[in-house]
Amino acid sequence: MKRSEVYSWRLDPALKSELEHAARTERTSISSLLSRIVRGWLDHEYRSDTTDEQKVVRERAMKYVGSIRGESPKRAEEAAERVKDIIRKKHGRRGPG
Repeated sequence: MKRSEVYSWRLDPALKSELEHAARTERTSISSLLSRIVRGWLDHEYRSDTTDEQKVVRERAMKYVGSIRGESPKRAEEAAERVKDIIRKKHGRRGPG
């Protein structure tokens, strides 16, 4: 696609320096690098199929939020105690001598 449009904006010096460094590292022009960055962002943020797909995934996941139940309401505390016991047994204090 032929590029013919011009767009300009102000950058802080540190960001401009990072952009120039990235373009040199990629062995491309700043213009090409910016085009690729903007295209990637637009595709990710505004592509309708991605947005629709994310809505479906979110709806499916939300069915299960808060639905996992265990037998003990104190399972986290009990797990912490079990781990401490295992560590004590493995690295317990040795007697003098």
